[in-house]
Amino acid sequence: MTDGNDIRIDPEQLEKSVSLALDEPAARLGEWQIKPLAGGLDASNRLHHLSGQAHTPSGARPWSLVLKAIQFDEANPSSVQKIHDNKREALFYQSRISDDLTGTFVAPRCYQVNQEGDLTLLWLEFVREDLPKPWTMEQYGEVARCLGRFNGAYLAGRPLPDEPWLARRLQRTYVELAAQNIQPGVPQPITPRFHNWCASQMPPIHAMAR
Repeated sequence: MTDGNDIRIDPEQLEKSVSLALDEPAARLGEWQIKPLAGGLDASNRLHHLSGQAHTPSGARPWSLVLKAIQFDEANPSSVQKIHDNKREALFYQSRISDDLTGTFVAPRCYQVNQEGDLTLLWLEFVREDLPKPWTMEQYGEVARCLGRFNGAYLAGRPLPDEPWLARRLQRTYVELAAQNIQPGVPQPITPRFHNWCASQMPPIHAMAR
């Protein structure tokens, strides 16, 4: 196994993911690199961007993918229904629900799900965002339409997936949890981290008012 920052990479797993990403069974690893990715809301998850060259029968081909390492909380084995259960993403990809989403709503491809000790490794498609930030109101509108078509298909009769690990009553649970810490009439502080994250994602106020 090869060291890659704070995670160890199995070359065989990497080569298999690369061959799936390129749709080239004969692909063999050439030079490659790994870099940590910033972001995410869960400290138990680590993201890495891997990229490099592969040797194929048609010549050298570049590749790029994301490795997500998820550390499970085995002290709480009944956490499947938790609001922030970190097993749910691996279960989602293993179930193949991602192959049958509606409309233009798609998930990144998952090439493999591997278990390494207390870590579950998701080998994922690298999706490059080409839109400049902050998004415009038109771009937010297009995303809202995509989400609306996705949700509307189930309101129109498409059966909901019934896997037991899917989150249910998500927004209601958020509200119920928040209500336990809110005192009526007392302003709630906004942390600098949350404020900065919102500022990086949302267009300026004057743009929203147009």
